[in-house]
Amino acid sequence: MALSRIWVSMICVALVFGAASGRGAQLGAAAAQGVQQAVDFCLTVGGMICLWSGVMELMRRCGIAGGLSRLLRPVLRRLFPHAARDAQALNALSMNVSANLLGLGNAATPAGVRAAQAMARELRGDAASDELCLLVVLNTASIQLLPVTIAAVREAAGAAVPFDIRLYNITGQKAILSVLMMLVSQGADYTSLFHAFPYRTPISRSFTAQELLDALAHEDESGYTHHLLRSASGANLCEGLRVSALCGVLTGTDVFSALTDGARDGLKTVMRIFPALVALLTAVSMLRASGALEALTRLCAPILARLGIPPETAMLLLVRPISGSGALAAASDIIQTYGADSRIGRTAAVMLGSTETTFYVLAVYFGACGIRHSRWAIPAAIVADVTGFVTAAALVRCLWGT
Repeated sequence: MALSRIWVSMICVALVFGAASGRGAQLGAAAAQGVQQAVDFCLTVGGMICLWSGVMELMRRCGIAGGLSRLLRPVLRRLFPHAARDAQALNALSMNVSANLLGLGNAATPAGVRAAQAMARELRGDAASDELCLLVVLNTASIQLLPVTIAAVREAAGAAVPFDIRLYNITGQKAILSVLMMLVSQGADYTSLFHAFPYRTPISRSFTAQELLDALAHEDESGYTHHLLRSASGANLCEGLRVSALCGVLTGTDVFSALTDGARDGLKTVMRIFPALVALLTAVSMLRASGALEALTRLCAPILARLGIPPETAMLLLVRPISGSGALAAASDIIQTYGADSRIGRTAAVMLGSTETTFYVLAVYFGACGIRHSRWAIPAAIVADVTGFVTAAALVRCLWGT
């Protein structure tokens, strides 16, 4: 309902601005251009999404997701001490987090709902516990290592290295910052957690998350951070296929069946977002042709400038917490307009990869548990979204310049 009102408002504003500015005759052509953009997007990006969905499904079937799940359990026991006493809840938690890290949203949501329901069984009343709130906020934080969809959008727009935003998402995600703050507040020795999880890059460069945070916090003239990011951004499609296919052969997995089943799910995803892309890209194109988008940019510029956020991303900021497909349409429009490797294009990509459809996630998880009093979950999720937007802009500005 909220997205419907936003779309109607966008169309009405475009019509009013077009009539006032004498650009009414251009709106019809702009609407047709928006439809064509949606079709071109699905044709150019759809194949890559399908192939990556196949790779992700193969990773799940050959046990990579399960191995990551087991690797995360010591950390989850620290974050969710009460829920970890229930083996079923701990297993669901680990599967939820590992699936989110690998970008397996279709697998992450059912596991997360099971974990939330297991936590809710111990509640007295309809108020969420601290651990249930933490679980929901983590799922609004988009903690994924492989931002496949936005990388496909960047590749279609001509990005030199589509996945070079991967570590921006990892380091900029407010989920990691929230976890660190929580561990510090509990007096935990969180530094030991960093050294337990080294990130391996394709050129055999190994570094811990602590090194990564130190590099980001102490940017020097030697360009160490840029070298670090370039090293880790080599996780491309060929490597994903090679690693997952090898694991599939070693574990006796039907590689072809896994790839085709995953690709089928990817095609369903493309078809599911296509109608929303048509509607929203049409509205955005009409807003731009009428001059309303320029007015919105000028209106938001003073506030966004204080936060270090490019004003051109204002539409993405408004839509992201409400609609995933709407945010994807807004981000793809920004990337196509300003360039995939521009500061504005990179910022939009990192924002999309580092945030989630907050209100949808809150509704799904709390609705499945019958929770009426979400306590601090909604304010925390909103603050997390703002933090994600600001951090995304700051990282791109710091590491790629103005």
